[in-house]
Amino acid sequence: MNATNWNLVGSEYYKIKESRYDIVFTFIRDKIAKINPKCILDYGGGDANFSIGCAKLPIREIVTYDPSLSITKSARKNCKGIKKIKVVESTKLLSSESFDVITLNAVWMCLETTKACMRVFKDIKRLLKPNGILITSVTHPCFRNIQYSTYKTNFDMKNYLKSRTQFRVKIFDGKNDVNVIDTHWNLSDMSSQLSESGFIIDRLYELPDRQSNYKRKKGSPWLVILAKREPQKTI
Repeated sequence: MNATNWNLVGSEYYKIKESRYDIVFTFIRDKIAKINPKCILDYGGGDANFSIGCAKLPIREIVTYDPSLSITKSARKNCKGIKKIKVVESTKLLSSESFDVITLNAVWMCLETTKACMRVFKDIKRLLKPNGILITSVTHPCFRNIQYSTYKTNFDMKNYLKSRTQFRVKIFDGKNDVNVIDTHWNLSDMSSQLSESGFIIDRLYELPDRQSNYKRKKGSPWLVILAKREPQKTI
Protein backbone atom coordinates (compact mmCIF):
# COMPACT_ATOMS: atom_id res chain seq x y z
CA MET A 1 0.00 0.00 0.00
CA ASN A 2 1.13 3.55 -0.66
CA ALA A 3 1.56 5.82 2.36
CA THR A 4 -0.99 8.56 2.97
CA ASN A 5 -0.13 11.84 1.27
CA TRP A 6 -1.14 14.30 3.98
CA ASN A 7 -0.58 17.28 1.70
CA LEU A 8 -3.48 15.93 -0.36
CA VAL A 9 -5.89 14.62 2.30
CA GLY A 10 -5.09 17.01 5.15
CA SER A 11 -7.73 19.60 4.27
CA GLU A 12 -10.45 16.91 4.22
CA TYR A 13 -9.17 15.16 7.34
CA TYR A 14 -9.30 18.28 9.50
CA LYS A 15 -12.95 18.87 8.63
CA ILE A 16 -13.85 15.70 10.53
CA LYS A 17 -14.78 16.09 14.18
CA GLU A 18 -13.42 12.76 15.34
CA SER A 19 -13.26 11.46 18.89
CA ARG A 20 -9.69 12.56 19.50
CA TYR A 21 -10.88 16.15 19.80
CA ASP A 22 -13.22 15.65 22.76
CA ILE A 23 -11.79 12.44 24.24
CA VAL A 24 -8.02 12.48 23.67
CA PHE A 25 -7.27 16.20 23.49
CA THR A 26 -9.32 16.98 26.60
CA PHE A 27 -7.62 14.19 28.56
CA ILE A 28 -4.10 15.27 27.56
CA ARG A 29 -4.76 18.96 28.23
CA ASP A 30 -5.89 18.04 31.74
CA LYS A 31 -2.60 16.15 32.24
CA ILE A 32 -0.61 19.14 30.96
CA ALA A 33 -2.48 21.49 33.30
CA LYS A 34 -1.36 19.36 36.27
CA ILE A 35 2.25 19.30 35.04
CA ASN A 36 2.17 23.11 34.65
CA PRO A 37 4.92 23.44 32.01
CA LYS A 38 6.38 26.72 30.77
CA CYS A 39 6.98 25.61 27.17
CA ILE A 40 5.39 22.81 25.16
CA LEU A 41 5.80 21.49 21.62
CA ASP A 42 3.04 19.72 19.70
CA TYR A 43 5.04 17.50 17.33
CA GLY A 44 2.99 16.63 14.25
CA GLY A 45 0.44 19.16 15.43
CA GLY A 46 -1.61 19.30 12.25
CA ASP A 47 -3.93 22.30 11.94
CA ALA A 48 -3.00 23.39 15.52
CA ASN A 49 -6.37 22.51 17.08
CA PHE A 50 -4.65 20.96 20.08
CA SER A 51 -2.26 23.89 20.51
CA ILE A 52 -5.10 26.41 20.33
CA GLY A 53 -6.86 24.58 23.16
CA CYS A 54 -3.65 24.61 25.21
CA ALA A 55 -3.42 28.40 24.78
CA LYS A 56 -6.08 28.67 27.49
CA LEU A 57 -3.63 27.15 29.97
CA PRO A 58 -0.99 29.24 31.82
CA ILE A 59 1.78 28.21 29.42
CA ARG A 60 4.36 30.79 28.36
CA GLU A 61 5.05 29.41 24.87
CA ILE A 62 3.46 26.78 22.63
CA VAL A 63 5.19 25.60 19.47
CA THR A 64 3.40 23.49 16.88
CA TYR A 65 5.17 21.62 14.10
CA ASP A 66 3.92 19.45 11.24
CA PRO A 67 5.97 18.01 8.35
CA SER A 68 3.18 18.71 5.85
CA LEU A 69 3.63 22.19 4.38
CA SER A 70 -0.02 22.51 3.33
CA ILE A 71 -1.18 21.60 6.84
CA THR A 72 1.36 24.02 8.35
CA LYS A 73 -0.16 26.76 6.21
CA SER A 74 -3.57 26.00 7.71
CA ALA A 75 -2.08 26.00 11.22
CA ARG A 76 -0.62 29.48 10.68
CA LYS A 77 -4.00 30.74 9.53
CA ASN A 78 -5.77 29.18 12.52
CA CYS A 79 -3.23 30.58 15.01
CA LYS A 80 -3.21 34.12 13.65
CA GLY A 81 -3.50 36.55 16.53
CA ILE A 82 -2.61 34.01 19.26
CA LYS A 83 0.70 35.42 20.45
CA LYS A 84 1.82 32.52 22.63
CA ILE A 85 1.63 30.00 19.73
CA LYS A 86 4.50 29.70 17.26
CA VAL A 87 4.09 27.59 14.09
CA VAL A 88 7.28 26.13 12.59
CA GLU A 89 8.03 24.17 9.41
CA SER A 90 11.01 22.29 10.87
CA THR A 91 12.42 21.33 14.26
CA LYS A 92 16.03 21.80 13.15
CA LEU A 93 16.22 25.41 14.37
CA LEU A 94 14.57 24.68 17.71
CA SER A 95 17.02 24.72 20.61
CA SER A 96 17.91 21.46 22.30
CA GLU A 97 16.47 20.84 25.76
CA SER A 98 13.99 23.72 25.43
CA PHE A 99 10.61 22.09 26.15
CA ASP A 100 9.08 20.80 29.37
CA VAL A 101 6.43 18.73 27.57
CA ILE A 102 6.18 17.44 24.00
CA THR A 103 2.98 15.90 22.65
CA LEU A 104 2.70 13.48 19.72
CA ASN A 105 -0.97 13.02 18.89
CA ALA A 106 -2.18 10.45 16.33
CA VAL A 107 1.20 10.44 14.57
CA TRP A 108 2.83 7.15 15.53
CA MET A 109 0.61 4.99 13.30
CA CYS A 110 1.42 7.30 10.36
CA LEU A 111 5.12 6.36 10.53
CA GLU A 112 5.91 3.51 8.13
CA THR A 113 9.24 2.16 9.40
CA THR A 114 11.09 1.55 12.64
CA LYS A 115 13.78 3.93 11.39
CA ALA A 116 11.20 6.69 10.94
CA CYS A 117 9.83 6.10 14.43
CA MET A 118 13.28 6.19 15.99
CA ARG A 119 14.15 9.38 14.11
CA VAL A 120 11.06 11.12 15.51
CA PHE A 121 11.64 9.96 19.08
CA LYS A 122 15.33 10.87 19.06
CA ASP A 123 14.41 14.32 17.79
CA ILE A 124 11.85 14.66 20.56
CA LYS A 125 14.41 13.55 23.15
CA ARG A 126 16.84 16.20 21.87
CA LEU A 127 14.22 18.91 22.28
CA LEU A 128 13.02 17.88 25.74
CA LYS A 129 14.57 19.32 28.88
CA PRO A 130 16.17 16.88 31.32
CA ASN A 131 13.29 15.05 33.05
CA GLY A 132 10.97 16.39 30.33
CA ILE A 133 7.77 14.53 29.52
CA LEU A 134 6.51 13.04 26.25
CA ILE A 135 2.77 12.44 25.96
CA THR A 136 1.79 10.43 22.90
CA SER A 137 -1.61 9.19 21.76
CA VAL A 138 -2.27 6.43 19.25
CA THR A 139 -5.23 4.35 18.12
CA HIS A 140 -5.10 1.36 20.45
CA PRO A 141 -3.20 -1.49 18.70
CA CYS A 142 -5.06 -4.18 20.65
CA PHE A 143 -8.50 -3.21 19.34
CA ARG A 144 -7.97 -2.20 15.71
CA ASN A 145 -10.59 -4.68 14.46
CA ILE A 146 -13.45 -2.89 16.24
CA GLN A 147 -15.44 -0.07 14.65
CA TYR A 148 -15.67 2.95 16.92
CA SER A 149 -17.69 6.16 16.77
CA THR A 150 -15.44 7.98 14.30
CA TYR A 151 -13.17 5.37 12.69
CA LYS A 152 -13.00 1.80 11.44
CA THR A 153 -10.21 -0.26 9.89
CA ASN A 154 -9.69 -3.41 7.85
CA PHE A 155 -6.96 -4.63 10.21
CA ASP A 156 -6.87 -8.41 10.77
CA MET A 157 -5.92 -9.19 14.37
CA LYS A 158 -4.14 -12.31 13.11
CA ASN A 159 -1.42 -9.83 12.12
CA TYR A 160 -1.09 -8.32 15.59
CA LEU A 161 2.47 -9.63 16.08
CA LYS A 162 3.54 -8.60 12.57
CA SER A 163 5.27 -5.24 12.87
CA ARG A 164 4.83 -2.71 10.05
CA THR A 165 1.59 -4.27 8.78
CA GLN A 166 -0.24 -1.60 6.83
CA PHE A 167 -4.02 -1.29 6.99
CA ARG A 168 -6.78 0.95 5.72
CA VAL A 169 -8.62 3.36 8.00
CA LYS A 170 -11.85 5.21 7.34
CA ILE A 171 -12.32 8.27 9.56
CA PHE A 172 -15.77 9.84 9.66
CA ASP A 173 -18.19 12.00 11.66
CA GLY A 174 -21.50 11.53 9.84
CA LYS A 175 -20.93 14.47 7.50
CA ASN A 176 -17.39 14.03 6.23
CA ASP A 177 -15.07 11.08 5.79
CA VAL A 178 -11.56 10.32 4.56
CA ASN A 179 -9.57 7.15 3.93
CA VAL A 180 -5.92 6.82 5.01
CA ILE A 181 -3.24 4.14 5.30
CA ASP A 182 -1.79 3.48 8.77
CA THR A 183 1.03 1.22 10.00
CA HIS A 184 0.56 -1.24 12.86
CA TRP A 185 2.93 -1.10 15.82
CA ASN A 186 2.01 -3.44 18.68
CA LEU A 187 2.69 -2.78 22.36
CA SER A 188 6.06 -4.54 22.22
CA ASP A 189 7.11 -2.37 19.27
CA MET A 190 6.08 0.83 21.01
CA SER A 191 7.76 0.05 24.32
CA SER A 192 11.02 -1.00 22.64
CA GLN A 193 11.10 2.05 20.35
CA LEU A 194 10.66 4.38 23.34
CA SER A 195 13.26 2.55 25.41
CA GLU A 196 15.85 2.45 22.62
CA SER A 197 15.42 6.17 21.91
CA GLY A 198 15.94 7.12 25.57
CA PHE A 199 12.53 7.19 27.27
CA ILE A 200 11.11 5.53 30.36
CA ILE A 201 7.38 4.76 30.25
CA ASP A 202 5.65 6.21 33.31
CA ARG A 203 1.94 5.53 32.71
CA LEU A 204 -0.43 4.04 30.14
CA TYR A 205 -3.99 5.29 29.81
CA GLU A 206 -6.71 3.52 27.83
CA LEU A 207 -9.51 5.88 26.90
CA PRO A 208 -13.17 5.08 26.21
CA ASP A 209 -15.05 5.79 23.03
CA ARG A 210 -17.19 8.90 22.59
CA GLN A 211 -20.64 8.68 24.18
CA SER A 212 -23.27 7.66 21.65
CA ASN A 213 -26.79 6.35 21.34
CA TYR A 214 -25.67 2.87 20.41
CA LYS A 215 -24.25 0.19 22.68
CA ARG A 216 -20.70 0.97 23.77
CA LYS A 217 -18.13 -1.04 21.86
CA LYS A 218 -15.75 -3.39 23.61
CA GLY A 219 -12.15 -2.41 24.16
CA SER A 220 -10.55 1.03 23.97
CA PRO A 221 -10.11 3.12 20.80
CA TRP A 222 -7.28 5.31 22.13
CA LEU A 223 -4.08 4.63 24.05
CA VAL A 224 -2.16 7.47 25.71
CA ILE A 225 1.43 6.90 26.86
CA LEU A 226 3.23 9.22 29.26
CA ALA A 227 7.01 8.76 29.15
CA LYS A 228 9.91 10.63 30.72
CA ARG A 229 13.19 11.46 29.09
CA GLU A 230 15.84 9.13 30.48
CA PRO A 231 18.25 11.06 32.71
CA GLN A 232 21.74 11.66 31.37
CA LYS A 233 24.14 9.05 32.69
CA THR A 234 26.98 10.43 34.79
CA ILE A 235 30.38 8.82 35.07
